[in-house]
Amino acid sequence: MNSVIKAKRAEIKLGDFILEVFQLPNGDYRLSQSQVAEIVGKDETLVRRFLTSKSPEASPYKGLTLGSFDVEGERTRIKEVPILLAIAFWTKEAIANNSVASRLLGACAAESIEKRADEAFGVHLQPGEYDEKFKKNFEELKLIVSELDSLEQEAESSQVIGDEVYDLVETLLQTELKFPIHGWDENKIRDELANLAARTDKWKLKIEDELEFEFSGKREYSYPDLTSTVFSGTVGANELEYQVVFIFECKNPIVTISDVKECIYDRAYLEAARRKYKTDHVFLFMVAPYGGVPLVYQYIKRKLAPDDMGYVRVLTVKQLANFLKSQVTVANSYKKSEITKRFRELLGYPIHFAVEGFQKDLFSKQSKKGKK
Repeated sequence: MNSVIKAKRAEIKLGDFILEVFQLPNGDYRLSQSQVAEIVGKDETLVRRFLTSKSPEASPYKGLTLGSFDVEGERTRIKEVPILLAIAFWTKEAIANNSVASRLLGACAAESIEKRADEAFGVHLQPGEYDEKFKKNFEELKLIVSELDSLEQEAESSQVIGDEVYDLVETLLQTELKFPIHGWDENKIRDELANLAARTDKWKLKIEDELEFEFSGKREYSYPDLTSTVFSGTVGANELEYQVVFIFECKNPIVTISDVKECIYDRAYLEAARRKYKTDHVFLFMVAPYGGVPLVYQYIKRKLAPDDMGYVRVLTVKQLANFLKSQVTVANSYKKSEITKRFRELLGYPIHFAVEGFQKDLFSKQSKKGKK
């Protein structure tokens, strides 16, 4: 949009939220990118990334260029967002389990219907009364969103994998599945992976690199197990420069959906890393001896579109260790034969048979219980 265009500023209340709206000379309304993101707890860069993402909600806006405008009587430049694009962004966030976005959309929809109903029946309310109804609807939707989330988790935990085998129960896995490497835990795996990475040409992994993020208005700090240095490079025909950071979390013997949600939503690894390293490209790898339960891979594919949430993957410890070993070149002073000997536990534990045996043992116990 041409910078000479000036818009008028006003404020509207959405319950406890204050949303600034701007009226262009042609009468169209716009919102600001920063507010559209902040109202659902996100950074404004995600609004721009949303336009180029693979999210179905973004598809109607492919090719749209977001401009900016000045505000009348102020020395202020606002980065614009059309209202329908803001709704699409909040819809994407709601689908990704952002409860604030879900409740915001629901309360807005309820208010629109209620106002039309009031008009049909000749009811006239004061603006403040609509604010109170909006807040009431927003709070009531908290219970609905929570219940839907519980139902989704219940459906995910009971979904059939293949024709005969059910997904392993997460709580049982956390308590009964043992680390395949005797005497090791997640801290030992973390330390050994860092030692292995130190022998590569560029994969230096830092232990417990602090990431800062904001939660409920307070500063919180989290410590992923391993964080890479910032990698720089180019991509595409236009030689677009990019920077990327890799985070590795070695939590449990096997990765569950709860583990993934904790790192993304509770610990906010992706968002915190973007801000700390000033990059839009963050890869989060959940690393465990057995990889992930089957539903984890489905959850990541269905719920965590790469262009929206960063890049989330699940790896076995063996896969990561062998990748790091492959990064040792001939020019490096370390010999791969020496590395194989030094890190043989990481590179060669019997993961397939361990998981297969655990599944057989688990389901044989269940079948015996059923016969009693």
